[in-house]
Amino acid sequence: MLLLSGFATVLVWIAKSQALPVLCQIAHPSIGVQSFSILDALRSPIAHFLVQLILVVTASRVLGKILHRLGQPSVIGEVLAGILLGPSLFGLLCPVPFQFIFHPASLGALQVVSEFGLILFMFTVGLSTHAGEWKDYGAKAVFIAHVSMLFPFILGLAFAPYFHRKFSSPEVNFTAFALFCGISFSITAFPVLARIIHDRKLIHLEKARMALACAAINDVTAWVILAGIVGFTRNGNLTGFLWSLGAASVGVMVLFLGVRPALSICVLLGSALYFEWAGVHALSRLAERKAVEGARAGSGLSGLEHRPRESRDRCVPG
Repeated sequence: MLLLSGFATVLVWIAKSQALPVLCQIAHPSIGVQSFSILDALRSPIAHFLVQLILVVTASRVLGKILHRLGQPSVIGEVLAGILLGPSLFGLLCPVPFQFIFHPASLGALQVVSEFGLILFMFTVGLSTHAGEWKDYGAKAVFIAHVSMLFPFILGLAFAPYFHRKFSSPEVNFTAFALFCGISFSITAFPVLARIIHDRKLIHLEKARMALACAAINDVTAWVILAGIVGFTRNGNLTGFLWSLGAASVGVMVLFLGVRPALSICVLLGSALYFEWAGVHALSRLAERKAVEGARAGSGLSGLEHRPRESRDRCVPG
């Protein structure tokens, strides 16, 4: 709590008193306050990225610890940190520092690092789960996933007229906008769910794996429908919606039923070709032969061990 208070105090001090030029003048007396530019201090993109990273990591860790102490998953605190550092609070209370620190043109490196971290995290989640187990749930997971989308989708459609009047323009097609609102309400935050299950060490429970399977099906369905909405927006008719929906569905089926097995076969054949070229395949054949001979010798000794004592004594020379 003390660290969070100090972090908030520093942000408010920078915003209210323009303290950064003063601090730089203390460090470098030759620089005048009037002629100082904040952009000159952080001209390097790396320095700007490090400032963003320090703020994001500090706020995420602090709020994650606080929520963990309150019995909540740490990822909830990290989500709150993103809201606090975003335009909803930091940008609203301190617009000038927010525009300087998190200017849209400077977020490229931070976005790449965040997406790379998400990929690595989902990879570790995939290592902890077995996709073959999801087949056991089958139609049950598909049914639960689609039924769970129904009520949020209807709720999004109900709020669509208000959102369209408040946040959109008359040029935007209302049907496409309403469908987009329904899908936005229906999509599950799969990485957040995976993080909660992973942090709670529930990944080995059947209910947790069922929840992940349903969330994965939910996301795939939502993105396929979203592709149809994009097609409807481009063409302005139902034909474009059905065309994009069908193309996306066929693409998903081809990836899972065709490309995935083909990649496994290509990896297997490529590995065999490489080790054959490196000469390791011959060594493996030699090791296999020695292993067979060792197994035969062990089998013979095992048979000798279980013979009567008189028979074993006759086999011993002398």
